[in-house]
Amino acid sequence: MKATRLMLAIWLALSVAACGQPANSSSAPPDDGLIDAPETPEQPPLTEEVETTLTELRRIIAADSIRQLARFAATQDGFQSNLGGAETFRHWDLMRRTGFNPTTQLESVLAEPYGTLNVDGETWFIWPYLDAIPSAELTPSRMTAAARADALRLLGEIGLARLDGRSGYPGVRTAISESGTWHYFLHEPENE
Repeated sequence: MKATRLMLAIWLALSVAACGQPANSSSAPPDDGLIDAPETPEQPPLTEEVETTLTELRRIIAADSIRQLARFAATQDGFQSNLGGAETFRHWDLMRRTGFNPTTQLESVLAEPYGTLNVDGETWFIWPYLDAIPSAELTPSRMTAAARADALRLLGEIGLARLDGRSGYPGVRTAISESGTWHYFLHEPENE
């Protein structure tokens, strides 16, 4: 009980002392690498072309049509829907039959904060931002507390454990370049 009162008194004294600091002095703790402030990643504004692509994707999502989604994907130069090389509509139709609804999953991933990468001189907007983190930094020990929490929420314990700094983000992800081209919408089920 006395130890608790002593700790409370010390905390109170330090709090009062911090309030009395001059306006130009810093009360921020030293950057010793032990404190991770939860932050949303910086999100540069989307281009008009990206907004146009997002509007079309949201229209298709509202219709809940994988056929329309596959048709739209077919108009995108080099679009990739899976890592196995299967035809997009057939792949998404199979995934829907096994419980992965592509339109619902796309809607969910587009609701996440995005990140950006420079790919061949062009900015790509990538959802979720975790997919924009370089693979070498994508390990629980190197990620910020906020990124670890997001990875746990999106991937679960098993998915978080798969982040090994070599293979990249294993969850549902998508990317649209600044020109409005939709480049990929990928996911990695356990057997893929």
